[in-house]
Amino acid sequence: MATESKLAAPKKHASENSEFRATLFMVLLSLQFGLQPLLFKECIDRKNVTLSSMVFGQELMKLGIAVVMLIFDPTTIVEELRRFRLRESLKFAALPALIYAVQNLLTQVGYQNLDFLTFNLLNQTKILFMAFFIYQLMGIRQSHMQVLALAVLFVAAVLLCSEPKNPNSNDEDDIHNDFWLGVIPVLGASLMSGLAGGLSQVALQRSKRNSYLYTMEIATYSIISLSALIFIYPEGFDKDREAMLTRGVFGGWTRMTSLPVFTNAMGGIFVGQVTKYGGGVKKGFATIFGILITTFLQSFIYNKSISVMTWVAIPLVITSICLHSMFPARHPHPPHPHLKKS
Repeated sequence: MATESKLAAPKKHASENSEFRATLFMVLLSLQFGLQPLLFKECIDRKNVTLSSMVFGQELMKLGIAVVMLIFDPTTIVEELRRFRLRESLKFAALPALIYAVQNLLTQVGYQNLDFLTFNLLNQTKILFMAFFIYQLMGIRQSHMQVLALAVLFVAAVLLCSEPKNPNSNDEDDIHNDFWLGVIPVLGASLMSGLAGGLSQVALQRSKRNSYLYTMEIATYSIISLSALIFIYPEGFDKDREAMLTRGVFGGWTRMTSLPVFTNAMGGIFVGQVTKYGGGVKKGFATIFGILITTFLQSFIYNKSISVMTWVAIPLVITSICLHSMFPARHPHPPHPHLKKS
């Protein structure tokens, strides 16, 4: 009995440490996600700064931050480089990066062919796809209460993203929902988001990859994927491509532009930590809570009233978080046979 207690103690300590780190980085991710729209609005000149240049800058900053974090632990660098296999890197990092690139393209197409409410409703299905693919890839199932929690979170997300728009706005008044160019691309983007998140969780938890090195891999492959898409599919990036060819990749940037790009890069670091220590589903909870933070900050800074939908969503978000954490699955499904040896 004494021996069993001694063996159980380190496992319990490791579990508590993982839970603490997951919670810490969930809080940081929520704060970053909540602040990001406000920083974007105040610091970026959208007429002169292209979306693609911000993505390039963000991925380069992620690379730099991850390198700095690894430098503090040179032993880890040597060990990870010794373990590095190109085949595994392509499978667990290049594939998710390519999926995310295609997902972003599909999201752009869908956004242009759906009204605001329909787009946000369909976009929130990525929470459910994430849970589905984590089960398929890792055999981590959700308990009945956790499934209920995800359903409640889905409803809350829809409410938070469905605030009425200004009736005088001309942005989306004439948009009619297109099934093939609107609904299908957005559902495809949500499905890809779940798949890429599941593959990332496999890499970080099952294959025990270092989260900072993994962030470097994802950033590198993302830059390559975006560069390829810009030239393979110029119609989707026509304005960005022309601006970057004439003014340079970072044309139109100011000192203030770097701030929201940096915080978004930090968000990518936080996502890696949350996925490693808490899982992809927890990332969904953090981002939805971040939307709540954005709503209250907008109310405080811009004197914008908080909608009834937001007040209804608040207890739903809290309830979903409590249900999901208090009722975990007791008998997890055995790992997927194709990933047992990963």
